[in-house]
Amino acid sequence: MTRTSKTLLDLAAALRGLTRQMPAVELAKVFTPPVLGYELAQTITRGYPEDAGKFDPDTPVEEVFAAVLDLGRWLGDHYFHADVSGVENVPEAGGGLLVANHSAGLLPLDSMFALNALRERFGTSRPVHSLVHDFAYASKSWGRWAHKLGIIRAKKSNTVAALDAGRLVLVYPGGDKDAFRPFSDRYKIELARRRGFVRIALEQKVPIIPLVSVGLHESFIVLTRGETLGRYLGMKKLMRTEVFPIALSLPWILAPAFFTFLPLPSKVDMRFGAPLYLKGNPKNPQDVSAGYEKVRSTMQRMMDELSKGRKLWRGRPERR
Repeated sequence: MTRTSKTLLDLAAALRGLTRQMPAVELAKVFTPPVLGYELAQTITRGYPEDAGKFDPDTPVEEVFAAVLDLGRWLGDHYFHADVSGVENVPEAGGGLLVANHSAGLLPLDSMFALNALRERFGTSRPVHSLVHDFAYASKSWGRWAHKLGIIRAKKSNTVAALDAGRLVLVYPGGDKDAFRPFSDRYKIELARRRGFVRIALEQKVPIIPLVSVGLHESFIVLTRGETLGRYLGMKKLMRTEVFPIALSLPWILAPAFFTFLPLPSKVDMRFGAPLYLKGNPKNPQDVSAGYEKVRSTMQRMMDELSKGRKLWRGRPERR
């Protein structure tokens, strides 16, 4: 059997596993614009259900989680050639915040690669819950599967509940501003001055594990965040976002970056840093600002190291 044949067989196996957990009709709903448009319109007019995206200790559902991550592993191994290091820095027990930069727009590829690395180290004994923008629960079709994957809405109550249960929580403080940062800022850590994660770490006395990746923000090219356009269109009221980004991507060429796109196969490097144990009073703005800057500067140093000598789409020559 040739290497190409084995690669394709592995992909077929991953897709079969996914469709066993997520039937074709459900997958079609998730990726069908008219269905999603109708569900999004319902949410915009009626509001979000109060219980949508709440922490559930019985999630992630192991079979669904494994099926999605198996596809993520194939993409990481064969399409993005992802190199993930430093997973040994993640504490073996207790609550903790994995604070990461976010790339590739709405595609959760960086999450999938990080979660696979954690699965390989801990198996199913160390559940991880990703915090997500409300948008993930704006569609019933999306929300149903987000819940099964242990994805929770980015609210303090959800985060604290997960930490109290001894879970790891993956958070992207920069959110939409980070995920849609311009291509020229692809090597810049953008936490958008959001300090809630620092307050929670101080209140709950849990470590922050910095997680940094480069490469996925080369899978499409964001021309502008579109913050002015977003304000003009009332995006904050409609979708709880301050941006309306425009990007070059396949197959659309030039389109709003909210559209699902075919990512370019850019080499990805990702690293878990040593835990940061912040000290201070969560009610003291100076302590919170100092903690925020410590995390941001640590992540930027990690980003600088990962991007040093990087060639566009090809990564660092010595790591190819």
